[in-house]
Amino acid sequence: MVQWSGCVGANARTAHAECIEINHLQVRPEHRGNGVGSALIAAAEDLIRSRGHAEAGVGVSAANPDAARLYHRLGYGSTGIRDTSPYTWADADGVAHQET
Repeated sequence: MVQWSGCVGANARTAHAECIEINHLQVRPEHRGNGVGSALIAAAEDLIRSRGHAEAGVGVSAANPDAARLYHRLGYGSTGIRDTSPYTWADADGVAHQET
């Protein structure tokens, strides 16, 4: 499922108020490297465009270099914003994790 839940980080939300943030997309480890992540991002971008928005962004934890590489390969670049607001995410098994 692809849906918009707003910007996660307060700093990003303030600096890029018109940008729709793609977040909380996950691919189970056994399916990585098969284009699934790229397809999820493409679906999210299509949804964003269909809603009349011209800009999308992603946020990625420093602890997730694989996702950062994917986003970079898909054309996303760094804004230089480093946000340490706490957020909660659920892994593929539904276990909640809190990070900053």
